[in-house]
Amino acid sequence: GLIGIAIVSIVALAALGMFGHLVPRDAAALDRYAASLGFGISRLDIQGNRYTQRPDIAAALALPPGASQLALDTTAAKSRIEALPWVLKAGIHRSLPDGIVVEITERRPAIVWRDVDRDVLLDIEGRELSTLPKGSDLGLPVVTGAAAGPAAPGFMPLLEQHPEIRRRTVEIRRIEGRRWSLHLSNGLLVHLPADGIAASLAWLESRAASGLLDLSLETIDLRVAGQLVVRGHDAPSVGPAARSRHMPRTGTAAGGAP
Repeated sequence: GLIGIAIVSIVALAALGMFGHLVPRDAAALDRYAASLGFGISRLDIQGNRYTQRPDIAAALALPPGASQLALDTTAAKSRIEALPWVLKAGIHRSLPDGIVVEITERRPAIVWRDVDRDVLLDIEGRELSTLPKGSDLGLPVVTGAAAGPAAPGFMPLLEQHPEIRRRTVEIRRIEGRRWSLHLSNGLLVHLPADGIAASLAWLESRAASGLLDLSLETIDLRVAGQLVVRGHDAPSVGPAARSRHMPRTGTAAGGAP
């Protein structure tokens, strides 16, 4: 394009020593010379940003005052912009003669991590997007517990495969850094195993239609493979451990109280 021809011409002239009295040879002076020819950067068009602030994008471009198109390293600038919290992908191109266009694709908020001293908004990959006021309700899945945020991306796709369980879940608790418990909208707490989560969720989803999750129960414990333990509100426990050949068999028991 025109800018490429102009830049190549300037560099070639400097390298060959032609018109040495007109064309400066050091980088800063060459940049000023390109700007004097009309290739200075005076327009910045940013597209696609909703959460990423314009000043942050401009700062990531790292262009000195009076810089020309010659000074723009699009590869380095792209990397700096994509390092901003909300940015998933960035595209940068020159708009002749004096403009730059930055196209932003932002990450989508997917999870709220309710940590001990802060609420953090995460995308589906677990990347921290921003902090939130404590107790914020954005209509997104809420995970709690130490290191729940980094662990959530490995669990959420499994939960999303079971729409009835997902619909009823209001909080996902990380327990002892190794397993999850689901707090459902009716107050029921479901303890999942450390291993065999997919099988346990599939079994739970299949039993939701039969009304298991609507019973007056306090907890459903699936931590031991092949074993179902339920606890009601009116008694410490509901009989001995109830075994069923229909229970998922993969997984191990997760010791410790929930």
